[in-house]
Amino acid sequence: MPLTSLRLSSGLIVAGLILMSGFLLPSQARAHHLLVQTELRCSANFKCPEALHPRVRFWVSVFSRWNKKQAVLHDSRYPFRVYAVVNTGHGCSRAARTQVRKARENIRANLRQLADQLAKGRTPSGPQAEHYLGLFPQRKPEQLRASANNLRCQTGVRDQFEAALPRFERYRGIVDAALKRHNLPPELRYLPFVESSYNPRAYSKVGAAGLWQLMPATARENGLEVNATLDERRDVVPATDAAARYLVKARRSLTGVARKIDPNVSIADLNPFIITSYNYGVNGMRRAIRQHGPDYLTVLNKYKSPKFQVAVKNFYASFLAASHLASIYETSGQRRSASPNSQTIVLRHATSARRLREVFGLSTDELRGLNPGLSRYVWENWRLIPAGYGLQVPARADNWQAQRARLARLQVEPAAPGSANYRVRSGDTACGIARALRVNCGLLMEVNRLNARGDIQIGQQLLIPQSADIGPAGQYRVKSGDTACAIASRHQVSCRELVALNNLGRKAKIVPGQMLQLPQTALARATRDGLDEQGFYIVRKGDSVCRIATHYQLHCDAVKTANRLTGEATIFPGQKLTLPGLSTVPDPVAPPTDHPLDDLPSLAVRVTGEAGEPRYTVRVEPEETLGYYADWSGLGAPGALRRHNNLSGDELHIGQRIDLPLADANQVVRFEEQRREFHQTLADGLKSNYRLAEIIDYKVQSGDNPSDLAREREFPLWLLYRMNPELHDGPLQIGQALRLPELAER
Repeated sequence: MPLTSLRLSSGLIVAGLILMSGFLLPSQARAHHLLVQTELRCSANFKCPEALHPRVRFWVSVFSRWNKKQAVLHDSRYPFRVYAVVNTGHGCSRAARTQVRKARENIRANLRQLADQLAKGRTPSGPQAEHYLGLFPQRKPEQLRASANNLRCQTGVRDQFEAALPRFERYRGIVDAALKRHNLPPELRYLPFVESSYNPRAYSKVGAAGLWQLMPATARENGLEVNATLDERRDVVPATDAAARYLVKARRSLTGVARKIDPNVSIADLNPFIITSYNYGVNGMRRAIRQHGPDYLTVLNKYKSPKFQVAVKNFYASFLAASHLASIYETSGQRRSASPNSQTIVLRHATSARRLREVFGLSTDELRGLNPGLSRYVWENWRLIPAGYGLQVPARADNWQAQRARLARLQVEPAAPGSANYRVRSGDTACGIARALRVNCGLLMEVNRLNARGDIQIGQQLLIPQSADIGPAGQYRVKSGDTACAIASRHQVSCRELVALNNLGRKAKIVPGQMLQLPQTALARATRDGLDEQGFYIVRKGDSVCRIATHYQLHCDAVKTANRLTGEATIFPGQKLTLPGLSTVPDPVAPPTDHPLDDLPSLAVRVTGEAGEPRYTVRVEPEETLGYYADWSGLGAPGALRRHNNLSGDELHIGQRIDLPLADANQVVRFEEQRREFHQTLADGLKSNYRLAEIIDYKVQSGDNPSDLAREREFPLWLLYRMNPELHDGPLQIGQALRLPELAER
């Protein structure tokens, strides 16, 4: 059938691709009849040698033949050996665990039985035996027995590939432009099919995000921001540019090491390594080339490494499969017009989502859909969108000229307007909400009359203390839209008391700019708000223990005792002090809870004194890099930190102590705040997409390490450390008990 004669509905696009690629009918099929048989389309830039074809055809079948309800049972070492396709209704997910286990056991038993029969010189017969034996042309019993131990389950992704095609049309122009700017081959436009199904909102169980599935460290290394306001991994334009920069650096690095071995090796020969490095890392590919030379098939068959397993070995083949199907789609006549549905407005000033809704007349859903990189903190009006951000709005012929002009005339917003009330969502905790809103956790618990554990319920309405609005004299400056009773409610005082104290009369009339005196109960809360979210006091320059104690109406000796201070009680800027009755003192190593997605580890800067001078140190947590430390310290680049710590490179080890060249308490506060927001951003991203379905008790086995456990079982490394804080103390021991999370999609 000629390609031009096909007219496919959107629901049959991928089915049509199967026909176009030359699908072999079952009556014509033999050993590999479960796979799509197709003449592969390969480009000069990305070669697909004959030996790789069976592996590529397996992934063509995964993308175009099997859907998300189907579980494909196959050989992990030779994926093209497909034993069965089971309609579990849930693919290989947790919900299909029992069905998949039974199918595995059945296949394993059949393979072993066939191996026994072959070993005895018998020739098994029947459709099932012929199917299995057709996958082993040499019919060696040891091959069947070995394969019985290598069964793997793969969920079909035909649905996702089909859904990816219109997104491909939408973002292709952005991707092609970035690849051209960086002088990269255009076929790399197909890589996001493998990574995210071309979905900028995609979020993996291990914490990779966006169209290009970038991890936080890779994002930082390539110029992206990941914080409580903005996760640029989800913004297609900057994320694509970052991915292109990574690929350019990978090409440069791998070319250098390969041409020391073979000066004549071409970039086309190295492209399989460059693609694989996107999943495995550049350093891993450098090691592989040094050991086996720049021949991809040799590396694929001979390179041994604990991390060079199924996903990595199949990454290039899956890229070729996606490229094959997408190139057929591009020439099929089914492409839709990709007229832009949005345009960019660069914000001159930091702006709230509330103001944008008012000025442009757009809903939160409309703005959020076009700007996936902005966090929920922005949409809840807890953070301002930073100046210079390229806001996406629906495309309009008038270019939003009137709205742009109105936005430019408005006064600059000094800070995020925040929220007087908040409705609890799934996954929230009291202190997590307090951190997000930058208010004291103890104060939030107090005004909402929460118990000592801070228990909250989904849907519960929390009152958010706004005592930061109180001036030093205990006065509040009236803002536009305020009413006397609203101010009283916000500061948890009686409206009648506020009206009487300020002689406002029966109508309680107030005007913007007017100063109101607040009752003493509000002032007491304002004093508490000077502490961090756990009620600790952060020492400032010029402080003394007794002066701090007097300010909080505490006895000086009590503060010394609580903080184990003796003698002259020397303290340093940035140090945290426990205030009896105000601070909630956590355990040095907090025990794991049933809500590890909600809890943050201890992220405080450790302040000690040496020769009368303060020393600031932190313990390295997963996903942290020297680059992030430099950002949070205000240093810009990591060079100063590297020199300060006498490091030869930028690689850090979890649990390592790093000295920070901080100057004062303000830098300590800023560092801790940005560090907490970074880790809360990682947790929020995971919670938005997954739930903790189960906690598994696990005994450490020989060869285990934290990174491999996280990768193989698909959860972020930081979550493993959060659930098992003792991992910071040293390497794993055989038999050691661990708690492992099992995540399920929301």
